[in-house]
Amino acid sequence: SHSGKFHPDSSGWRGGCPEFGTNLTYPPFLARHVLSLSKGRGTGGWSKLLMEKDNLEFNREVLGKVYHRATYTVTKDLILGFSLSVGETNPLFTDEEAAARGPYGGLIAPPALVASFLRAEEPEDLDLKFDGTLFMAGQWVEPLAPIRAGDLLTCTARVTDVYKKTGRSGEMVFVVVEHTFVNQMGETVARAGRSSVRRR
Repeated sequence: SHSGKFHPDSSGWRGGCPEFGTNLTYPPFLARHVLSLSKGRGTGGWSKLLMEKDNLEFNREVLGKVYHRATYTVTKDLILGFSLSVGETNPLFTDEEAAARGPYGGLIAPPALVASFLRAEEPEDLDLKFDGTLFMAGQWVEPLAPIRAGDLLTCTARVTDVYKKTGRSGEMVFVVVEHTFVNQMGETVARAGRSSVRRR
């Protein structure tokens, strides 16, 4: 949930920033709030109960196991280009000189940048026995530390949840994949997730 002056936004949170004024988007790394782009994150043990109850068939051995690993280099051009593409105006993400005077001592990436690295493909051995049309259900980002130009991020992806729900259109099955991003110093800088849904 969100509280106080923080509100979810497509690339961070809206709130005051003493260095650059008020009503700016900025990443409250120390506040540890989760940026929820939609309600796509899994529910852990409760969903496992649903899986057993509904006799949902898939390879449970994939749960929690890394099935994808990749590295990404964050450049200044990538940060500036992404910020421009999403209409970001916070100088922490768009203005090198202003960012150098800010709390992080230089240009940093908008928290939502890592969402562009999320893997859409599910594990080949998921073996989910449920036919239906596949859609993206949602994604979320949890920023943990600043991401800077020059960082080399290692991303690992794992399935954290598979569960069934019944909506107005009928049965649906959700697959939730969590990604962890670690920089070249071994620091976890972000977690992000993507959920897909199969609907009959």
